[in-house]
Amino acid sequence: RIERKHGAVTEEEVRPPEAKDKRPPVTQTLKDEAFDPLSLVLGLRMRLHAALQEGTEHFSLLMYDGRRLTRLHFTVIGPKRVQVGSTKADTIQVDVSRELLEGYTASELADAKGTKEPPLHMHFSHDAQFIPLLLEVKLWFGTVRATLARTCSGGESCLLENVR
Repeated sequence: RIERKHGAVTEEEVRPPEAKDKRPPVTQTLKDEAFDPLSLVLGLRMRLHAALQEGTEHFSLLMYDGRRLTRLHFTVIGPKRVQVGSTKADTIQVDVSRELLEGYTASELADAKGTKEPPLHMHFSHDAQFIPLLLEVKLWFGTVRATLARTCSGGESCLLENVR
């Protein structure tokens, strides 16, 4: 849980708790500039819209997860038709890579050093809503795909429906 007041991180609670000396601290000003993981999705959609309007192919956003600060690099690939569930969807593909900045332990940094992670392919609906429809990454054991299962017209309609 990350609480903010006037844009500044004022309180943090990480579960499960971790010894404060386990990892180096993250600079306060960078925490304040970064998105939390949930807000990142909203910020990414706004930045993607701006990038498409400006004709920008590359942009970056900071993310702070309560322990670590990461710079996420986004590359707008462009329109792509993909299979989402049983239908084909017109999407905008955005590839994502990450740069470890602060709050990572020495062993986390050592594990990441010299390795090139495959990009995460994100597919957003090619309309005014930019809904994330598909996430896909190729890993050593195969391809992992996450797809949007359903949409709701409003929060209340999602809460009141029976979950299968």
